[in-house]
Amino acid sequence: MRFFILATLLVSGTAFAGTKYVAHDYHEALGEIAYSNACITEDMVRTIRPARVCATALKERVIPGHGDSNLGYSEWYCPRFEKRSLERSRNFERTVCTDLRQVGHGDSANLECFAHGKKTEFLPAVIKLQVWEERGDTSTWPGKTVRFAFPSCT
Repeated sequence: MRFFILATLLVSGTAFAGTKYVAHDYHEALGEIAYSNACITEDMVRTIRPARVCATALKERVIPGHGDSNLGYSEWYCPRFEKRSLERSRNFERTVCTDLRQVGHGDSANLECFAHGKKTEFLPAVIKLQVWEERGDTSTWPGKTVRFAFPSCT
């Protein structure tokens, strides 16, 4: 009887397990380096362990099953990966909105960006992470904000 109860608890715990998500705002700075596999020097960000990266990227034309074949599109895929140590400058360019305007009136008003530009920034030693979980149709979004400090590369 004890085994049945324990097995039931394990299965029900597995059935209700969710997927944890972590987001940050430094993709332009980190590139292919995962924040959890990154260390920093005074001016560089590096991988702690070699990262799995695409060695050969190929473009494939996809043509939908019906209709005009000229309406296809292209997708990139990677047939071969390799492990490499990566390094990037902590200085990076971020795309920002340079002309943000309110469009519409009253309840239907919203903000729309009419022009974009580049802004040079520096990857800080401590960044904010947004952490949330999703289980089926439920979500803990926006979750919680936590601080992450990059370790030093020594």
